[in-house]
Amino acid sequence: MQPASASRPRRQAARLAAACLAICGGSAVAAIGGAPTNALSALVSPAPTKAELGPVQLEERASARDARTQALLRRLLADEPRTRTFAAQASVRNGRAILAGRTSHKAYRKLAERLAVRVPGVTVVDNQIVLERNADLEIAQQLHESLSQDPLVDDAAIGVTVVNRRVILSGTATSPDQWWRVNQIAHNVPGIAGVSNGLQIAATTPPRKPLVRRFYSTPRR
Repeated sequence: MQPASASRPRRQAARLAAACLAICGGSAVAAIGGAPTNALSALVSPAPTKAELGPVQLEERASARDARTQALLRRLLADEPRTRTFAAQASVRNGRAILAGRTSHKAYRKLAERLAVRVPGVTVVDNQIVLERNADLEIAQQLHESLSQDPLVDDAAIGVTVVNRRVILSGTATSPDQWWRVNQIAHNVPGIAGVSNGLQIAATTPPRKPLVRRFYSTPRR
């Protein structure tokens, strides 16, 4: 019968091998004669340093890291509707995120860059997304800006669509006066081909022109 002190290392090695089996999912078995198995050695041995790895191994490790980072970047871009069109062309090389694609929305291009910066493993972002000039978009942006800056207009419920430089208004105006005001602002936007005012008025009264007060003198008696 072996003494208890001699069997203790064997029991510890068996428990460690069982832990390796649970973590690694491999075929680790208990040590025989106190010598650990290959799976157990991989678990307890320190990872090789960069100095111990060859050029090929270093390149393979960097490529695997870039592949994981690229997958995460593409998933993040695809989950955001405004940047979804850039997801398939996004790539990562040596920690450098490269964004590609075309858009007429400057804000979407900037948003894609902000998302890429947040991805773990990205060290720098090369934003190659091309901005295309879009006359309809420029008209819509200018009209939105004009409506938001006008103190007499509540643009929260007003929709603006521009097709072939023709402005289409939709939504709800709070009053007949606001209906006319929005219509006037839309007609003043440079470059438009026309305005189709489909705004509905919250009240049941039809749209009317702003009230103009007139004063008449009555003859003296």
